[in-house]
Amino acid sequence: MVILALFFNTCVDAPRNLVKREAQNSSDSGICQKPVDLVLALDSSESVGAENWMKMINATIKFVNQFDVRYTRFGLIQFHSSPEVPIVLSSFPDNKTLSETIAKVYYKAGSTRTDLAAMKVVEVFKAASHRKASKVAVFILGGLSTDVYVSQGQ
Repeated sequence: MVILALFFNTCVDAPRNLVKREAQNSSDSGICQKPVDLVLALDSSESVGAENWMKMINATIKFVNQFDVRYTRFGLIQFHSSPEVPIVLSSFPDNKTLSETIAKVYYKAGSTRTDLAAMKVVEVFKAASHRKASKVAVFILGGLSTDVYVSQGQ
């Protein structure tokens, strides 16, 4: 499994400290209190399989529960042959509701079109209501991308 995180002006000092703020900006809890828009792109291709999909969903739930929903909006893209947006970038009232929403995203097999997922991430950020927030995209992949390359001019 490959995890790729893209950070745009966030309170990040390292991927494992994604929710931690720098010393001058941290609260007593150490949780990031700067607004963050977080989009997770999960690979549900055939190389992942249904069993590993459930592991990926459970790991995603554990990951998002490290965030304070008061400051973070969440979105989720599921990608295979084409990307889908089962969870549009939005706020959640609490972590329980967020976790339950993520748990409802079911496995759909296909190829690994990471290129289309990346374009969909950009669309999701652009479509969301604008606010001063850091933009973070996290890609969780099960293997190599099966990107389709088009020759120049097509």
